Amino acid sequence: MTLWLEQKEKILRHDKFIRWRCAGSPPPTTKSSEWRPADFVQHRHLQMSKYPSAYRVTLPTLTANYGAEYFRDAFARFAVGFQHPEFSKQQIETAASDFFLPFQSVSVYHKIKFWNEDPLGREETNDVLDTVHIKPGYPNKRGRLIGGRFDTVLVNDGTGAQSGVKGYRVGQVRVVFSLSKRVLAWMFPHEKPPKHLAYVEWFSKFPSSPERHHKMYKISRPNERFASIIPVGNIRRSVHLFPNFGPVVPRDWTSQNVLELCKKFYVSPCYSLNSRLSNFLITEHSHKSTLKTIRVMAPHCPLGYNLIYCNTGAFEPSEPHRYHEITWSFTLDPVGND
Repeated sequence: MTLWLEQKEKILRHDKFIRWRCAGSPPPTTKSSEWRPADFVQHRHLQMSKYPSAYRVTLPTLTANYGAEYFRDAFARFAVGFQHPEFSKQQIETAASDFFLPFQSVSVYHKIKFWNEDPLGREETNDVLDTVHIKPGYPNKRGRLIGGRFDTVLVNDGTGAQSGVKGYRVGQVRVVFSLSKRVLAWMFPHEKPPKHLAYVEWFSKFPSSPERHHKMYKISRPNERFASIIPVGNIRRSVHLFPNFGPVVPRDWTSQNVLELCKKFYVSPCYSLNSRLSNFLITEHSHKSTLKTIRVMAPHCPLGYNLIYCNTGAFEPSEPHRYHEITWSFTLDPVGND
């Protein structure tokens, strides 16, 4: 059935292309007559729901249902570091040990969404590119317990670039929350922190290079969990992890507990090419004789790689439709190569 659907989609795309050519290759209809050049860099937008998924979730509930075991300590370090950015790590730890938590509940959110502007300026085509789920388990109508979902994400520490893994680290989001106005006014009377904060449990840092055979980065989960409170805006995108099963797959590992039981993972390089170009960030383009090259970065591009599309045929501004649908093949090019 899946193969039939794929073939049907290809036929429809080809039929659409033929009708476009027969009509004289007209440019697409946009809200403005201006065509955006190929080197236009699209910036991803963070989208949070207007209202929290749950109000007044107590701290014991965060520990029991969300797995945020060290929420108090993590928030103390965040608050001290935010109020005193000049403090060293040791000073933050010392001050956090005497920190008083002035609240016992928070409002939580169960989803983080990311989207890009349409490259042709159409307001009605703001598609959600990526969604991070942070939801505890719950019983269904039959009383059966449905396991929770706490996605893993790629976090920018403030030094990460548009591509590569330098300045990034993988973490598992346990809680996304916001504080009440009363608490914010009492704790942060001068400068307010971002509205949406995330409690993240960290994996090990990226190694200097990926594995030699499959080009995936290998990371691990420490025996002693380390967690931090970070602004949700630091989250770049979701990531998928492959468990390092070893010679035999343990029978007790399931999709619900593998992130807890497994210690070593490979960061998945999977991404989808069957998506609109609005899902890509164009970072560079060049024209060399008849070879036109566009360097783009996808939301699920293999870490440390760019996508290179080489078109030896016509690729001109008179055909901006090519920036709307991807029907080409891509090859991988290590970041830093020309």
